[in-house]
Amino acid sequence: MILSENSELVLKLGSGLFWTLTYLIIIRRGFIDKSYGMPLAALSANISWEAIFLLCETP
Repeated sequence: MILSENSELVLKLGSGLFWTLTYLIIIRRGFIDKSYGMPLAALSANISWEAIFLLCETP
């Protein structure tokens, strides 16, 4: 199924917004607990995932 340009834009903006909110909550919780908010393995996997799609995905 192919999404319209508007639907795709809304999904991308919503995804970016909610991931940003998630990271802010993780950082806040880390300060409250005085500990790491996210396991290092999960953070590494997420950063590599983002790098793959940034550098390898064709527009």
